[in-house]
Amino acid sequence: MLKRSAGVERRVVLWTCPRCVSTAFERCFVDLQGIKVFHEPYGIPFYSGKDKVHNRFDLQDQHEKKWQQQQQQQQTEQQQQTEQQQQTEHSPGVTATSTTTTTGTGDAHAFEETKMERESDATGYVQGMDTFDGVLQCLRAEYEGCHTVFSKDMAYYLRGRETSQEFLQGFTHTFLIRHPCKAALSLWSKSRCEPDTGAPNKSTGWTFFDITDIGFRELAAVFETVTALLQPAQGQKQAHDGSSSSSGSSSDNSLQRAKHTPTLLDADDMLSDPSLMVQAYCLLTGLPYSASMLSWKPGPVHAWDTWPGWHDDALMSSGLQQRKPKPPPSVDEVVARMQADVCTLPSHHEKYDWHEIRAELQEAVKLYEQLYARALTPAAARAIVTPQP
Repeated sequence: MLKRSAGVERRVVLWTCPRCVSTAFERCFVDLQGIKVFHEPYGIPFYSGKDKVHNRFDLQDQHEKKWQQQQQQQQTEQQQQTEQQQQTEHSPGVTATSTTTTTGTGDAHAFEETKMERESDATGYVQGMDTFDGVLQCLRAEYEGCHTVFSKDMAYYLRGRETSQEFLQGFTHTFLIRHPCKAALSLWSKSRCEPDTGAPNKSTGWTFFDITDIGFRELAAVFETVTALLQPAQGQKQAHDGSSSSSGSSSDNSLQRAKHTPTLLDADDMLSDPSLMVQAYCLLTGLPYSASMLSWKPGPVHAWDTWPGWHDDALMSSGLQQRKPKPPPSVDEVVARMQADVCTLPSHHEKYDWHEIRAELQEAVKLYEQLYARALTPAAARAIVTPQP
């Protein structure tokens, strides 16, 4: 419930791209007292309502209906063939002329029932978040008993607004990235139809992959805009440069630099030492930290119901597990694996421009490398967490 009494001391936004381990990272803060957590709120107006930017769900409704009609037609034809075969077997030499049709009641109906159940469970936002301005007001509101607002969101939801100071001022902006070739394969597996049947994705219900959803163009634009907003005026900059040259611990210098540079983490670096990287993130943002944040009981998180199927790994997880990163595949390898995993049935709607996908991935890799050069490294995080005198 929204309250207008004062109390929120900080408002932190984590900007990211799809499949960057961001939901598991967000999960660290869900159970903390005094923190109001928002889960991808700008996705609501991006995909629906009067501010709608992307017509994905309109297209998916069309794809679902077409697939259901094809299923019904196939079942009808199979039923007719069966009846003809039975009549032929019982009456040799007689050609069956039955015109009986049977409406399919298999996977198409089952899918529609599942879709209705998912829609009825779609929660995780407060009233008024069906427009971009409404989301902004909710992020800036006061919440009883809360000292912090934390929001995790996809940068591409701000498409067309990613450089707008109106939507970026007044928040502590942070970023989480992952190599695009790793993220793209995971996004593909959750977006495309089932390759063998053409059915909507069995996990998410989505019916096509959109390479622009990779989101690095918008993420880089938000990062550069926020960085520019953080830069001090010329007089302040000279004073800052003079103070930073004086003696001081590496931790003090890192924290001082963080005031003028957004905190940016890489998913592989974060998972190489979750305790270290999350603790440094909290120190840089003013968020509370405890070792218990890194583990939780597997199970549902109500706010995640808005995006069914997308967070299964995080829902089944019990915490941020340390793991050694694997090298990313090349752009050509990613495209080849996508091409081998797409539905090729006649009349199926998925037709992709592989040259466009390859070019967009190459651009995403370039932007990722530029962003990674400004990421918080484990070495820098160690200096913040365990400063040397």
